[in-house]
Amino acid sequence: MKKLLSLIIMLSGFNAFAVTIEFPKEELARESVLPVFENSVAVKSRRVPTAKRFEFGLAAGFAMNEPFFETSRFGGHIGYHLNETHGIVASGQFYTKGLNNNGQTLASTQLSNEIIRMEFAPQPEYHLLLNYQVTPYYGKISVFKDFVMNLSLYGMVGGGMIDIGGEMTPALNIGMGQKFYVSKNWGIRADLGLLAYSGVNYFLSSGGGKTPLIDDTTTTGTNEAAINDTSVGAFEREMNYDLHLSVSLIILL
Repeated sequence: MKKLLSLIIMLSGFNAFAVTIEFPKEELARESVLPVFENSVAVKSRRVPTAKRFEFGLAAGFAMNEPFFETSRFGGHIGYHLNETHGIVASGQFYTKGLNNNGQTLASTQLSNEIIRMEFAPQPEYHLLLNYQVTPYYGKISVFKDFVMNLSLYGMVGGGMIDIGGEMTPALNIGMGQKFYVSKNWGIRADLGLLAYSGVNYFLSSGGGKTPLIDDTTTTGTNEAAINDTSVGAFEREMNYDLHLSVSLIILL
């Protein structure tokens, strides 16, 4: 009992010598503190640098809202990255000719002794575009925790020309896309774009009457020679909006 009492008295004596230390408030940690890195460039470094590099690509895609003609397209692009954020891309795609299921159905349907011969309609053949590209995001994803893939999200805006039945028409383009880099030189690019241009109203002539594609079977017996002028100028013009998706295999040099 005496030993326990002596221990309590001794500990109480140590407490008398305790010193309170105070720190200035500006030196104390706040609610959130950002880490400080000596080499910030190393933290932001990219495994796939793109600045001052050319990009070449081969693409295949399709139109998502084409009502009458084949939707598949093939082409490519050449781009140059001014820096990691800004770039310029020149692209072109050729359209597959022919009617899709809707166009074939329309061309074979007879209404009041009349057939709309869509197979003679002037259709879009290819487009050429020059786009400004901005890449605000670059990151990495892990696939099954065994493979890391580098990716970037970008937007595009630009203009160019589209060929409709042999006649060139100005077009505006806006879109966005995603790149998946397999290595520093190879990758896959997916683009979603909206092309706006003055297209053809296939159901009205330029004079406001019936479409030049009408074949009157009561007088011609479905004769191809009876089809009127089917050049672009023979039709009423209207704004067309082409929503297209394409996937490209790309190489960086």
